[in-house]
Amino acid sequence: MTGPQYTGPQYPGPQHGGSWPGGPQGYQQHPGWQYAPYPQPQPPKRKRTGLIVSLVLVSLLVLGAIAGGVVFYLNAHADGGIPPTGAQLDPACDAVSEQTRQRLRTTNPDPTASSARESQGVSLVYCGWTQTRGQDGEGSRDLQVQILRYAGAAAQEQRRPRCDGSQLPPPQLGQEACIGSTQSGNITTVTLQVRQGSYFVLVGYSGWDVGLLGNEPAPVQDFANAAAGVGQEVLGTLQG
Repeated sequence: MTGPQYTGPQYPGPQHGGSWPGGPQGYQQHPGWQYAPYPQPQPPKRKRTGLIVSLVLVSLLVLGAIAGGVVFYLNAHADGGIPPTGAQLDPACDAVSEQTRQRLRTTNPDPTASSARESQGVSLVYCGWTQTRGQDGEGSRDLQVQILRYAGAAAQEQRRPRCDGSQLPPPQLGQEACIGSTQSGNITTVTLQVRQGSYFVLVGYSGWDVGLLGNEPAPVQDFANAAAGVGQEVLGTLQG
């Protein structure tokens, strides 16, 4: 037979949603604690350092290319020629008029390509002109004229026109003429040779033109026409 069981003191507890005895009025028991939600982690921002560096490098390359192009352009389009020499050539060189030398952009007498001599019945005059810097423009132009006169027995060995390079249609000058052109890199050279009476005349015209960023060959036909004009002018001053 069991006796009465001791259950311990009994304490009244709060009813669900009720209040604690002796507690502050209006205090209600909540079913559970409410926690503020944790902040969600944000994805890391993409770094744009590589893009910025690439844009900077591209900009530098573009600026460098532009600067290089400007330098090449200025160098290519700089005035050609040399300062005025003030040289006095043989009077026979006056056969090439000042107007013709201006038109051919060779107004500067070249003493290194000019001389006069006579030997064994042959008189020879060399005349040379180049560009005057600041006057004759860009590119390059050189003009040379040789005037030979044969006298006495030397006339039997008078030189005949024989032009090197590509043969062009000869102009109607003198008793016999030829004209040829050669190309060396960008340098165009046209040579005219004419025999008239006791005279032999050689005209050489050479140079190059300027493109956008560098030198380029000059038109052969333009040089041929220029050389033929000089030859005609020189022949018009010769006697005998």
